[in-house]
Amino acid sequence: MEKQEKNKLNFQNSHWLDIAETASVIGSIGGSVASIFIKEIFLASIPLSVCVALNLTNRKRLLSLTKAETQKAISELAQQNQDENTNLLQQLAKLKKSSNNQLAKQQTDLLQQINKLNTSFNEQTQELQHQEDKLATRLEYLSQIESASRGIQSSPNSAELYCQRGVNYQKMDQKERAIEDYTKVIELDPSSALAHHNRGLVNSELGNRKAAVEDLRKAAKFYFEQGDLNNYQVTRNMSQALHELNYTSGEPDSEKVFANSLFS
Repeated sequence: MEKQEKNKLNFQNSHWLDIAETASVIGSIGGSVASIFIKEIFLASIPLSVCVALNLTNRKRLLSLTKAETQKAISELAQQNQDENTNLLQQLAKLKKSSNNQLAKQQTDLLQQINKLNTSFNEQTQELQHQEDKLATRLEYLSQIESASRGIQSSPNSAELYCQRGVNYQKMDQKERAIEDYTKVIELDPSSALAHHNRGLVNSELGNRKAAVEDLRKAAKFYFEQGDLNNYQVTRNMSQALHELNYTSGEPDSEKVFANSLFS
């Protein structure tokens, strides 16, 4: 009975987006199963689209919530720092009115405590601010992904929208999704230098060196045809370096070193 009450309470506390996202996943699976029996692909694609949209919306909500909690933590930390400073300064004021025995030492100790407290506060504030900036950046990436996804629904043959979404997936380190979108761009626009370039970089990060070399060589070719000699030289050098890496006796970390050099 107690377990049932607890489950009921957890269900009531669940955010509607969490519930809707779970339901959409179940609906997507149900649609996929139904599509197998009646051979109608749209039954699987409809709930899957809903599932993706809810997933993006829910992730934005969770990141926004985390950002709000970070700002609250900064505010509470500032208030705590102010209260402790006030308390120490009050103690210092009382000492000034007392006898001079060991007054100088106590004043020095208190001032050192205040300085340490302020240093600790500044370090924690900087770290929290850094985390907040990272959250804001990820929220922007999610917003761009969501915008591109909406555009793709109305313009499913837009290579530009797939490329835009792929770039933001790549920035969020969602490599597999980025490759899927870049592959779709190349399917729609086989001479897209940027899609080959970016897919080559992601393949290199994933350790798919042969695929990376092929993508980077094609990117160099298309950049040259477009007259973009700067990117032509960059991708040409990358493909040559990665090609040579394939034939070295190689150390275990050689591939990792190369991948890091691409983004340093």
